[in-house]
Amino acid sequence: MTRLIGLLGLLATIATAQEAEIEALKSPNARTRREAAKALGAMGKKAAAAVPALIASLDDPNALVRGAALLALGPIGDARAAGPVATRLLSPDPRTRRLAIKAITALGPPAAKAVHAAWNEAPNAAVARALAGLGEAARPALPDLTKQMALTDHTGLPRRSPEGRGRDGDVSVFAAFAILALEPNHEKARTILKKALTSGTVEEATLALDHKERFPAVTLALALQHEAAPVRWRACRALGALGPKAAPAMAALIRELVSQTHVRRAAAGALGRIGEPALPALVEALRAADCAREVGHACQTMREPASRRLLPLLGDDDAAVAARAAAVLADLRADAALPALRKALSHADPRVRLEAGRAVWLITGEAKDAVPAIAAGLDSPDPVVRRHAAATLFTLGAAAKPAEAVLVRATRDTDPKVAAIASKILKKLQR
Repeated sequence: MTRLIGLLGLLATIATAQEAEIEALKSPNARTRREAAKALGAMGKKAAAAVPALIASLDDPNALVRGAALLALGPIGDARAAGPVATRLLSPDPRTRRLAIKAITALGPPAAKAVHAAWNEAPNAAVARALAGLGEAARPALPDLTKQMALTDHTGLPRRSPEGRGRDGDVSVFAAFAILALEPNHEKARTILKKALTSGTVEEATLALDHKERFPAVTLALALQHEAAPVRWRACRALGALGPKAAPAMAALIRELVSQTHVRRAAAGALGRIGEPALPALVEALRAADCAREVGHACQTMREPASRRLLPLLGDDDAAVAARAAAVLADLRADAALPALRKALSHADPRVRLEAGRAVWLITGEAKDAVPAIAAGLDSPDPVVRRHAAATLFTLGAAAKPAEAVLVRATRDTDPKVAAIASKILKKLQR
């Protein structure tokens, strides 16, 4: 009896809170209305009584309130919301369309009929995306989707047509994605998807990558040919999720190690998840280009075998390659490489001495031999080397004390960045 009374009390509390939020949807303050919609959405199916009020809020004068109401109706999952939400897929506002797709996905199968009706009223990319997210429930729309896809030829290039290309991308391409959700082996739809990966709009390529589980690594790697960096970044992430199965895409991933910063990092992560089979390619990449940071990131999951592969590069005739190898060994904290790294402290090239000194410091924490080798970089004719040396000494903190005399000279460096860092280090040392 006590438990029953407690349950009834809880239900009464929920009902009271719900009524308060429904009333708040009428507030003259837009922020209050938006927060009320969010709170009702968080209640999920328990907020079914709020559906009429939230539907009314889809016409709120404030765009943020309208968006919050859309997102709230999804998790409540009431079929009464299907029609009003599906109508927003036809909105001229891109944000409204995106939020409507999310809401339809959350509503699930009960929304299928309303979304199909929206497609019949005005086929667009947003409706096709919504259908793709409904799975088997969207099968009645398959004939219409197939008809729309016929507006795209077998190379995936859109034909000129009144429906043509909208702000979200080619409607026919998105129809192909919706078809794939129902018929995973549909040959033409797969061909269109592959084309979208290489030369579609960002929206098209992104949705194509959302189908990553249906395609092998070599197909996903096609997206690495796309001109847009965000697409290539997503492709790297998709390949990384495959782990060792992404091995066929290694060559394409290696090329991305010299791409934009965020893409290089994602490519390195994918190569690291491939594991040891990627090591030969990573070593060759290090020989060919300055990608030490990325190779170091990729090798974190296989430190010992990577260290063994990198050690011979310390003796490479090309000092730039030897310096990159030392930099990666430093990032890997490769204890086994210490003898070779100590030997490199007396290398003829200041770049190698600098990276070897940094590696010895990071691995052992000993400044005696490391600091002079790092500080020697401040005398390099190359301003990039001098900046790196100054930045490295800055990270050493009080351990940089033996380099004080060299740092004093560096405060008069012709490169203002080097001079500024040297001054900061000296101030830290004098405290």
